[in-house]
Amino acid sequence: MTDPDEHLVAWALVSRAALAAPAAVRGLLAAHGPLDAAERIAADARISRFGPQTRAVAAQDLDRAHRFGGRLLTREAPGWPSVLADLDTIGALAPIALWTRGPGQLNMLTEHA
Repeated sequence: MTDPDEHLVAWALVSRAALAAPAAVRGLLAAHGPLDAAERIAADARISRFGPQTRAVAAQDLDRAHRFGGRLLTREAPGWPSVLADLDTIGALAPIALWTRGPGQLNMLTEHA
């Protein structure tokens, strides 16, 4: 079993890399899952411009978000909005992850009444 922090750092790394190479990151996530995808991204200079520091930069992103009341919400999290998961079923691309701030639960805030 992996450390939950390691898992979240992997998601932060994948989220950051998706800004520069979304298709490659989506392919790696689909084929390998977040932990292995993060390892592959960190090792591939074409996807990650931070090289060996990629994991440290992702950890800094998480720390910075935490200091300002934010968090990283991943597709695996219980609070992931179902309306975003539905995007994948219609051919649109759901976000890899979401950086959020505040106590609200996105899944509750996005449900239709």
